[in-house]
Amino acid sequence: MPGDDWSGWRRRRLMTALGAAALASNGVAAAQTGASAGPQLGTRERPLRMVALGIEPFGQLDKAGLASGLAVDLADSVSRESGIVITSSVAPYQRALAMMSSGLADIMITISNSRLEQVATPLATFFKGDVVVVGRAGTRFHSLADLRGKMVGQIRGAEYVEAAIADAGIIKHETSSLEQTMRMLLEGRYEAAIGFRGAMFYVLRTMNVPREKLGATLLLSQPDVWLYLSRKVQEPAINAALIKAANALRERGAVKELLAHYFGGLASE
Repeated sequence: MPGDDWSGWRRRRLMTALGAAALASNGVAAAQTGASAGPQLGTRERPLRMVALGIEPFGQLDKAGLASGLAVDLADSVSRESGIVITSSVAPYQRALAMMSSGLADIMITISNSRLEQVATPLATFFKGDVVVVGRAGTRFHSLADLRGKMVGQIRGAEYVEAAIADAGIIKHETSSLEQTMRMLLEGRYEAAIGFRGAMFYVLRTMNVPREKLGATLLLSQPDVWLYLSRKVQEPAINAALIKAANALRERGAVKELLAHYFGGLASE
């Protein structure tokens, strides 16, 4: 599980959410320490709404029912940096995409997705993620060709590797959560699973399953994780402020610190 500072993170996130709600009710923008809101950012009628993918540790609900996870922390950091109020919710992958399409959400933090690209604009990258394929202990894959004829699990709606999606020889089975994917792999219902390396081993750790239960990973791609903004938000000042904030967080190492908090010490092969 995350380190001993976990409860402190939760308290700060709750304080951020309560502060955002209070500011929104008064119809003004956040004015937190260090924020440098651009012109007209305080005139929005409502906060920007970020929907986090319900994939641990990117998005989940904590014991109090509050949105938490890496994507939520990133959104909170962007909010503080930009002075723009951002609220967060969590939804399964497919529902999150539908929320962006229907206008129920304004922001997502994720890798590229063909459905998302139709309704949202990628503004700035936070980091690159390792997309891997892994099987049970004793297995090793050398290329995508090794997956042909095998049952391979992944999150429903995710588009991790275009070549794998296009390969009809790979028998694909989609799940509603990464934990479900990993359980089915460990139970022998799948022969392999595709997903983010860090997230896979994070979930494995929360399940109290030793790393030795899985075989070696094969790196398939290293896609960028983007900050997406709905095209329904037609405010150039908002776009510019979000880009500036995301770039500043990445450049001064704040994103790297968050990644270390969630993924530090996890298996890398």
